[in-house]
Amino acid sequence: MPGYEEQIALLRPLATRADLDRIFPREKFKEHQSGRALGLATYYGEQANNDPRGVATNNVLESMAVEAPFPAMFDFYGFSIGMDLPSAGAAMAKIGMRETASGPGFQRFEGITPEGYEVELLFRETLTQIRLSQPGHSAIKEQRRTFWLARSEAEEAARKRANAWKHITGDDDQMLMEWAAHCKPWNDSSESAFARFARWLQSASSDERHAAALICNWDYGLAPLLWISRRPDCDIATALLIFFGCSPEYYLQFCGNRERVKSQTSSLETFDMMMAIKSRLEAGFYTRSEIFFDAADADQIIRRHNPTDEHLSSVLPNNLKTRYEGRKITRENKFGGLQIPPFGIA
Repeated sequence: MPGYEEQIALLRPLATRADLDRIFPREKFKEHQSGRALGLATYYGEQANNDPRGVATNNVLESMAVEAPFPAMFDFYGFSIGMDLPSAGAAMAKIGMRETASGPGFQRFEGITPEGYEVELLFRETLTQIRLSQPGHSAIKEQRRTFWLARSEAEEAARKRANAWKHITGDDDQMLMEWAAHCKPWNDSSESAFARFARWLQSASSDERHAAALICNWDYGLAPLLWISRRPDCDIATALLIFFGCSPEYYLQFCGNRERVKSQTSSLETFDMMMAIKSRLEAGFYTRSEIFFDAADADQIIRRHNPTDEHLSSVLPNNLKTRYEGRKITRENKFGGLQIPPFGIA
């Protein structure tokens, strides 16, 4: 069987991964490293979802390059590693290569082989790299760049739309509906389901909103929880359910310093919601207390962090009670018989 170098000299773009595996058997990887030990670099295509044509080419060799220590005795269209520019002149003229870049200590030339492969030569005193690419590779790369840029811009626009609700501060209902209009589902629910949920929430009872807080998936955004916690008829139990869902034990370390939270975490929105609920509880904003809530387990979790009085006062409401009596609304009792929307965001 021919040696690695001889097989590399015969290799061309559009070969498959299987072709390369035959040249470079896996059981001998240490000696050839898929060609890297010999100066070969291989570049494959893209998956279909990453290509504007929708064509999967990730198992196709689109481009290859050789450089030292690839031996000079093997050449590609008359070009070999280590040759000087004058020696390459005749082969370059035959292909019609042109200089495309130059600078201190380097020159780059490009051309097209008779079979249509794109060839690129890099000279640094001598020829240091020979690159062969599939026919039309430059155009394909440009199409991909344009495709990726457009996709990136569309994704950024979608992110801005999805986060627009965060900048609505004067109208809670508008904030909630803006969230619903642009929330991106990642399961089988349609986007319109979020709008239905938001409308249901606006007409729901305090008990039903407590059940909604129990099933809310925080990954979809905090808008529903913010909206619930800002209602004057929000039950204290509901406010505390959301409050402890923010993991106050994590924020003990910051002693209430919002700038430190902002600079050291990505959870400033959660911190702000938690602290707003704390302030409302202390100010007596929440007057309804008809739902059962036991803060003992949450308090025990916080105490495991051995907080100081300063830590505790910076996070926990100063009028927090361990237990609030009332109707039990839990997953275990199926939300106390309440009717909750068929659209579950849990």
